[in-house]
Amino acid sequence: TINSFPDKAYDVLAKRCATAEELKGARFSVAEVNEQLDALAHAQNDNAKQAVLHTIHTRATAVEQKWIMRVILKDMALGLKEDSILKLLHPDAKELFNSVCDLRAACDQCADPSFRIDDISIKPFCAFKPKCTHRTDR
Repeated sequence: TINSFPDKAYDVLAKRCATAEELKGARFSVAEVNEQLDALAHAQNDNAKQAVLHTIHTRATAVEQKWIMRVILKDMALGLKEDSILKLLHPDAKELFNSVCDLRAACDQCADPSFRIDDISIKPFCAFKPKCTHRTDR
């Protein structure tokens, strides 16, 4: 939406950030953005997070920073939900993802078009979402 934080931040950043022409060879590749997002996710304290955000601020245009903020905030505002994307990937992808809670594992299994869910098995030390559970009075 137009009133989202990334959009408001863009209004401020557009006046302060370098343009694509000014950055030229210093701009991020997709792999470098992924590395920065990983570094941000693994940062142990505020100083480490601030250092990553400073790197992003100095090497990305205002538009790029707006989209990076949307990724960080999980606010892509594309009008697509994960269900729509999973349905396009494979007919059973949504059900598998909802059960195993692991996007990578669901995508790996659903990469094979002949894969079908007959029954979903759980693995030790892997998260899963139980279904049809009932509380007892015991």
